[in-house]
Parts: sequence; structure tokens; C-alpha cells
Amino acid sequence: MVQRLCAEETTGRAEAVQATTITRLRWAAGHLVVAGLGTALLLAVAGGVFGTFYALLVGDPADITRILAGTLGTLPAALLVGAVCTLAYGLLPSASVAIAWTVWIAVAVLGRAAGPLYGLWGGTAFEPFHYIPNTVAGASFDPVPALAMLALSAVLLGGGLFALRRRDFG
Repeated sequence: MVQRLCAEETTGRAEAVQATTITRLRWAAGHLVVAGLGTALLLAVAGGVFGTFYALLVGDPADITRILAGTLGTLPAALLVGAVCTLAYGLLPSASVAIAWTVWIAVAVLGRAAGPLYGLWGGTAFEPFHYIPNTVAGASFDPVPALAMLALSAVLLGGGLFALRRRDFG
């Protein structure tokens, strides 16, 4: 999403859109909505497919909803990463792509994917996916971390859009 926003800004397409009745916030919100809904849809499809295959292998249809809920439970953490990237684009547009990739790599490599292999972080606040319980394995769902991540995402997203509204394109 950040790469697309930067590309439209540097090629001048954003200015052409801004010449119409569409505001900067509506222009950026269009990209954000597509990215957010696309993420949710991909998680839902992945959870449904993996749940269905697992249910076929094990023979318990209840596994479909359990695995689907487990994948959708990661949505607040994914939206938080996107909100950090939006804030970077609003504040530092020239460095926003590098910041977005750095955030993504830090979360993926140092977080839940490879962090446990190397004994890094131990699930600290740096890694948002740590707070998502493993509902697939049967852990109970606690809504407080998810709501906190959604609230933090809203604050970061609002800050990014506010910064975007105040700066010049070009």
C-alpha cells in the first residue's frame, strides 16, 4: 500500500486525482480500505482453506471454524503493522517504503516467525503477533489485546492521515 501511494505521488497521478473533488484523505482512504479488506479476506480464505483440509484429514467439521477464528484473530496485529506504515508515509514520504519494509521484516523475522528459533524478544511488546492467543491449539481468546491493538491502529492511522493532510505532495 505504501509503495502504491508513493508511486502515485511521484508519477503525478496523485496530483491529477487531487485536481478533482477527491481530497487527500479520500484518496489515501481508498488505498487503506482496499489494503485492510484485502488482508481480512486473505486471512479468511486461508483460514477457511486450511480449516477445511484439516477437517477432511481429521474428520471433525468443528475444526473449520476453530482454524478460521485463529487466522482471523491475527487481523488486529496485521492492521497495526499497516497503521505503522501509514504513519511513516504521512510523516516521512521519501523514507516510508524503507520504513514499511523494515517494520514488516522486523515483525516477521524477529517476531513470531524466527524469533523463537533464536530466543529473541521472548514475546515482548515489540512483536504484536505475540499477543494473539493460539486459539487453533485451544487457548481461550482474550479480547483485551485485540482491542488495544485496534485502538493503537486507529491512533496511528489517524496520525498518518493527519500528517498526510498537512504536507505538500511532490
